[in-house]
Amino acid sequence: MALDIRQTNVRSEVPDIGGKIDIPPIIQPGLDISYFVTDHWAVEFQGGIAKNDYRIAGSAIGDFDIGSVETLSLGLTLQYHFRPTPNLKPYLGVGLIHTRTRAVKPADNIPDFDVEDINSVVLNAGVDYRLSGNWFASASLRYILIPTYRANGEAFDTEVKLNALASGIGLSYRF
Repeated sequence: MALDIRQTNVRSEVPDIGGKIDIPPIIQPGLDISYFVTDHWAVEFQGGIAKNDYRIAGSAIGDFDIGSVETLSLGLTLQYHFRPTPNLKPYLGVGLIHTRTRAVKPADNIPDFDVEDINSVVLNAGVDYRLSGNWFASASLRYILIPTYRANGEAFDTEVKLNALASGIGLSYRF
């Protein structure tokens, strides 16, 4: 599945120089595997690796890059699949995502910094459309409720509060 991930409701404050953390949108591949427990209930495993660029915007010394953070996200969602027609299968779901920081690469002239691992709640809605046989086109929206986390280093220590909206499209095969 191809995912477009956008940060929403970003709130942060950088002490001393002011400004806030800015994280531009990214497009990344993701993997989803669903197991249908019944005709309507499924458990979906999601996973993906993302690289986000972090910036400080609106500070007393201007806007500047602070580095990139690579993360591994693994999620588990319980979904209810409606059956309005044999070919159209919308669903709703709720689950948890664990995001682990794999690597932090500070920008030039920025000291090392760390970003905490986090656990988030995800709300999920989507639709599968049968193309032929067991092949489906899939579209989904995931709203990820991310708890406040810290980004800190020698030069700064800030709390970041944000949520994320991930929209995805892909092909799926049902066994």
